[in-house]
Amino acid sequence: MGGRARWIRKRRGITLETAAGLAGNSKSYLSMLENGERRFERRGLVEDVARALGCSVADLTGHLLPGDQVGAEARATLPEISVALYDSDLDDVPDGPARPVDELARLAAKANEDCANCRYSVAGKGLGAVLTELHTHVVTGNEDTRRRALRALTEACLVAGGTARSWEIPTWQSMPRDGPLRLRELSKTPLSWASHR
Repeated sequence: MGGRARWIRKRRGITLETAAGLAGNSKSYLSMLENGERRFERRGLVEDVARALGCSVADLTGHLLPGDQVGAEARATLPEISVALYDSDLDDVPDGPARPVDELARLAAKANEDCANCRYSVAGKGLGAVLTELHTHVVTGNEDTRRRALRALTEACLVAGGTARSWEIPTWQSMPRDGPLRLRELSKTPLSWASHR
């Protein structure tokens, strides 16, 4: 748990001194917690550190605790993401209309920012639809549309993976095994855009 706290703190750009002050602890004590020299023995301590870092208790523990509404909301976004990854394929057009690529790219970038700031419930909300609609553009769009959709799809997949990793849930098992490899291959050469139909 200390390693998670350190990772979140550094990712958010919070100094050890600032985090310790916000949590109501000394800098040396928080350092010992982060390095595993001391244990998180009280739920109140976990809650104080989570609040100081601007994340949920579940972000630190990897597990939902009773009464952790933020964690429950974040975890509730995962089934939609998993279904989108499972149902979307680069050889088959997903059913339904798709919003414009630029709008979907903005949503993927916003979700990535939210994920980077440990706001997993916000990052995951609607991400399944974004993934599905971006797949539609990758399969059906012209070369420019496909390129932009692929960039956004890659970013959205990273958010999906980051959200799942925060809960130690292997969402990537739901994605077709060759999905990430094919995304990478498609992005390498312009010729692959023409041949991939």
